[in-house]
Amino acid sequence: MQPTAPAHVAIDIDEQRRKQKKQAGFSLCGIIALVVVLLLTFLIPRNPSIELSGGEVGLSGVPLYVNASFRFSNRNFYKTTFTNLHFGLYTLSDTGVGVIGDASFEGPIEVKARHHKIIQVGIKTAKGSALKINDYCKSHPSILMFLSNATVEATSEYRDFGTKGVFSPYGAFFMCPPPPPPPSSSLASDRVEEQEEEGEEEKVEMKEQVGSEDGGN
Repeated sequence: MQPTAPAHVAIDIDEQRRKQKKQAGFSLCGIIALVVVLLLTFLIPRNPSIELSGGEVGLSGVPLYVNASFRFSNRNFYKTTFTNLHFGLYTLSDTGVGVIGDASFEGPIEVKARHHKIIQVGIKTAKGSALKINDYCKSHPSILMFLSNATVEATSEYRDFGTKGVFSPYGAFFMCPPPPPPPSSSLASDRVEEQEEEGEEEKVEMKEQVGSEDGGN
């Protein structure tokens, strides 16, 4: 008679196969979960943010130009495009609210993935506001300004974010132009010397004219 294989050997083989199937199933579930997490991390839309980061007051004159700086931030892993920026700008002082003016910028403003971009938009102020700003900037290095009714449209390849508000609850400081430097002593002395030389030349010319008149008589 030929020897037969023990029964427990067949049972061990079947058990190993079941364990291998379970391990393969767990591995497949883990891979699927990892893919889902990665897709959600990279493709889930994150709202872009726009804020007033500051600005500067243009050179003195009427009308006066104010340059407002906006920071466009894209937290997504794909490009986002901003268009149709509209906003108003005003100041607060002891005399009340001073309206600077309204401005628009059509764009487009394209911001790469996980990046930000700063754009400056100029506003031509009204005559009364320009005079007040000029007077204020004569004794202050900066002036605090606020936004009103500021909106922008944002869209991407995967989602249209629609119209978004511009973040600026506390306003932003706009730098005033630096005062002109005082004339140096060397320049002042040069001007005095030039004036003295011009005066001497005029005297010489007058003497020559008088001499020619005497000679003619």
